[in-house]
Amino acid sequence: MPAVSFDKNLGSNSGNSSASVVLTTSNAAAAGTRIVVLVSWWYDVNNTCSLSGGSLAWAKDKQNDNGSDRFAIFSAPAPSGLASSTSLTVTVGGSGGGIFLGAASFFNVQGVDTTGNTTGTGTSWSSGTATNANVNGLVIGGSGNETTSSTTSTPVNGTELHDAWLSGAQQGFATGYLISSSIASQSITGTFSTSSTANTGALMIYNPVPDLFSPHRMPLGV
Repeated sequence: MPAVSFDKNLGSNSGNSSASVVLTTSNAAAAGTRIVVLVSWWYDVNNTCSLSGGSLAWAKDKQNDNGSDRFAIFSAPAPSGLASSTSLTVTVGGSGGGIFLGAASFFNVQGVDTTGNTTGTGTSWSSGTATNANVNGLVIGGSGNETTSSTTSTPVNGTELHDAWLSGAQQGFATGYLISSSIASQSITGTFSTSSTANTGALMIYNPVPDLFSPHRMPLGV
């Protein structure tokens, strides 16, 4: 089957005490990629979250709620790609705490394989774990945190995509990805530079596009 591979980091953005935040993409995603958007936010009343922009059909593939801390992962196929400076808007249930979002694009990725999530405290963070059904899948996830001190993330498992902290919200956000090379327990993990009272993570594993010329596929019309 075609190899899953990284295309572009499309950037990130954040905002505090707002019902929505707009990410203006910093790179152009190639045609035929799948775009994944990771969102972390705090809201104590409503856990709704939606994504719009780019004339793409966004699906919310995963959401994890830990009290008022929330993390969601959206994705959409982009047959024609996505131009740089495209506005992607995340909207939550109402004005609350911080909202973070980051986006990236990948080649040869199709629908959902499986998901994971976790919660924790301290400096270590995780997306949660899950076992992929196929070799060569996309494993992507991250975690939000709550901390009164400025914090950065050092990746432990996976390649870092986004790392941000908002002083006004006293919240942080870290994400990463890896391409699986075997069928095994998979996770994205890292270490925050300061301790957090609430780490809330979510994980997505996406299937690779099948090989249309595989000898195991039946001929058309059979």
